[in-house]
Amino acid sequence: SNFSLFRNRGVSGQLVSMHQSGTHYLKHIVACALAHRYGISDPEFNHANDIFGGPRDSVVYPDLPRLISSHSWPNPAVMLGGVRRFFELPPYVLLVRDIRFSLISNYAKWSHSYNVPFTTYLRGSTKSVKFNSDIWWAIRFLNGWGMIRKHAPLEIKIVKYEDLIDDPKKQINRLSEYWNLSLSSSDIEYGISQSSKSKMLLKDDPARPKGAVRKSNGHGLAIFTLDDRAYFEKTCCNYLRFPLGYDYSTW
Repeated sequence: SNFSLFRNRGVSGQLVSMHQSGTHYLKHIVACALAHRYGISDPEFNHANDIFGGPRDSVVYPDLPRLISSHSWPNPAVMLGGVRRFFELPPYVLLVRDIRFSLISNYAKWSHSYNVPFTTYLRGSTKSVKFNSDIWWAIRFLNGWGMIRKHAPLEIKIVKYEDLIDDPKKQINRLSEYWNLSLSSSDIEYGISQSSKSKMLLKDDPARPKGAVRKSNGHGLAIFTLDDRAYFEKTCCNYLRFPLGYDYSTW
């Protein structure tokens, strides 16, 4: 029943991302690269919403390519070609991450407000919005977008968090070509140079919750007990239809 995607018409591209998958990092690189290309100021804050914002953010630079970002699940109607053409839906970039590390990172960021042990958080909440992201959110997100990609593979480009961290220049160049941003090598290099964790930490938005850029990598997979691992594997085996290249049977 999510119709928000149908309001995002006529933009140059949309990023849809898992929680804790490098959204701020990717947006900030692209925003700084666009700023370099068009001779405008770098984004004010690390979320870069003045250049690469959400669907409801004001358009600050109307002459720049309009890019938007969200964590939205797709309405199933998006898989229909006629619907995509009628609503002028943009080319999508799907930013994903190994669910296990996404959960670890989310827990490390918000455990002070969740106030439960990791093993409780891991099992998620299916009846209430107790966590801003959990295993059930991730499965619904991946299954929804996986189904859309199955029907429209050329209109959804997948970027993995792990690849973005390993070679940001290559991944941003892929997005530039896909979204027709015409970013040069120097534009992208500038965006990357301005998007180190230390520099982004200095650009927190005081109006937003703290921790948009985390200072540590949190826990490794050791935080999963043997029972947690068994639960995680069984849950993914039973419900995750589109793992998108990740193997959740190995640790």
